[in-house]
Amino acid sequence: IAALLSEPSASSFVLAPTPPQRRVRGLLRVPGVDRQHRPLLTLQQSSVSFSDLAQDYVTRVEPVTTTFMDEMISPFAIDDDRPTPKLLDVGCGCGGGAIEAAKAGFAVTAIDSSPAFVGRLAERCDQNKSLSIGFEVADGQNLPVEYSGEFDVVVSSFALIFFPNPLVGLQEMHRCLVPGGRLVISGWGDRGDSPAFRIIPDAVRAQAPELISASKKKKSFLRTPEEVVTLMEQVGF
Repeated sequence: IAALLSEPSASSFVLAPTPPQRRVRGLLRVPGVDRQHRPLLTLQQSSVSFSDLAQDYVTRVEPVTTTFMDEMISPFAIDDDRPTPKLLDVGCGCGGGAIEAAKAGFAVTAIDSSPAFVGRLAERCDQNKSLSIGFEVADGQNLPVEYSGEFDVVVSSFALIFFPNPLVGLQEMHRCLVPGGRLVISGWGDRGDSPAFRIIPDAVRAQAPELISASKKKKSFLRTPEEVVTLMEQVGF
């Protein structure tokens, strides 16, 4: 796992005053084109497969991915004498990380391109009225224009690795930060460094090699912290 902490090079970390956060009821806000007339790049394509996972995601995947959220947000300790920091969770899944951040005291906004995932987060918020989480369906490569310069912290936990264009995603996250805001990314490392990822492919290769595709493998993005740092520097961190 690579969890990277960065900040715009010319600024210090500054918390801006924020109004109290309120849960958003209109969760299916799906703009097709924003004010800059940029097309919504991946919403429909990425929603299909991930929506199918929503039913089991909370029990099968979230216990692993949310394990790292505490480490991702712990550098930003909540200070009762300062305004509540605003946090944006990009690619929130069913909201496990967003819930942890809200419990830690952040004013959280969570987005995902899957309506099923966001719907599951909405259900969890309804079941726990103490949670203060804003949420909506949105594309991480085309975040809402009104998010510009709004957040003290942006996190993307095991999401950027699935973006068709991670550079565009990082540009959008950078745009949403206040001057001196922080971005934290987590994702799976190289498969060679994660033996668990090889168990099923190796078993299939040994027992039924004909099932292994002979086609050229798709390039894997963001396998190392260095690759993520390089992209971050390209967008201005």
